[in-house]
Amino acid sequence: METFTLDEKIYAAFDETSSPDWDQKNLYDASPDGLSGKKEGFYFANWLMPFKIPFVLNHVEFSPSEYPTCIESDNFDCATCHFFMSNSCPILLDQENLELTRKGFEIYQKLVYWPRGESYNLFEAAQKELLAHGKPLHFQLLSKILIKRYPNLGITDRKLHKILRLNPIFFVNLEDGVFQAIPGIYKSDESPLSIIFGSLFD
Repeated sequence: METFTLDEKIYAAFDETSSPDWDQKNLYDASPDGLSGKKEGFYFANWLMPFKIPFVLNHVEFSPSEYPTCIESDNFDCATCHFFMSNSCPILLDQENLELTRKGFEIYQKLVYWPRGESYNLFEAAQKELLAHGKPLHFQLLSKILIKRYPNLGITDRKLHKILRLNPIFFVNLEDGVFQAIPGIYKSDESPLSIIFGSLFD
């Protein structure tokens, strides 16, 4: 896990290199005061939130694809928001830290799907094959191709399907088990944390 301090507040994000130590028991119990034990989270509207899909704030669910317009743009109309009423919106109440909330959500969007360990090798093989193929494939057909090309990866239909479903930033789900890789979008060889944390202090 990577932690950093900004404006006397403590923030954390998951470091994929520590994945062998991670399990379901380590999910973060969100606290406005910072980290609590060996946990993980990201800053969002004055709270450290867990890397879960979806995460919940004030009984309202957020996901990488379902979130208020204000998280990505200054041009938003609170009256049209279906997440919170403006007089009780935790994002508005923490308006002075809106940029940190946006950065925190950016961390969430990028890392919540990040494949770790063996899953990364399978992700990389699937993306490479789909991009080379140039057209959508059913995951079971893709699985057969990958098993032949990469017999040591321990690929199964189930593992591959999970990787494809949990990485919508990189694979388009065309339904009925058919997926397509999105051209031009790759996971960097550099740690995602160093990329994101570097941008926080630019």
